[in-house]
Amino acid sequence: MNKRVILIVLDSLGVGYAEDAHLFGDENSNTLGHILEKCPDLKIPNLSKFGILNLPGMSKYHSKNIEYIKGSYGRMKEISVGKDTTTGHWEIAGLETKEPFQTYPDGFPKEFIEAFENRLESVFLHPKLKRKVSYRTALKLDCYKLIKNILEGKEFVPFSLKEGM
Repeated sequence: MNKRVILIVLDSLGVGYAEDAHLFGDENSNTLGHILEKCPDLKIPNLSKFGILNLPGMSKYHSKNIEYIKGSYGRMKEISVGKDTTTGHWEIAGLETKEPFQTYPDGFPKEFIEAFENRLESVFLHPKLKRKVSYRTALKLDCYKLIKNILEGKEFVPFSLKEGM
């Protein structure tokens, strides 16, 4: 018998909220449910076959999506303390957090944003273009390559500054 698991984590595609959601301003969170309410004709056959619409709070979307269940499904109840987006990833890796990570409900600190913006504007010699470009430009170029991958099936190889060194 094969003993393997394929674990699919759809980050930020919530299907309800955790018991401690009120501590993080996440009451009534249900990203997928809200998407399906706004886009009632949206079909998600593969997720449906894996059982996502059998999770609590998702059954009202059943009729137009479900054919049969082909996999196992579940919803994690964390033992860690903190906002589930971050601590959940740590738990999947086997780490329990006792102290919650800092969250930024009003946005990141100004100092962080300024440092990030400054880094995006700094330049480096692009090894393939043979000219100086900003990190912002390199990021945009990767986004264009990713769009080509999605729309046209072209191979996506992300840029790595280490490639040219």
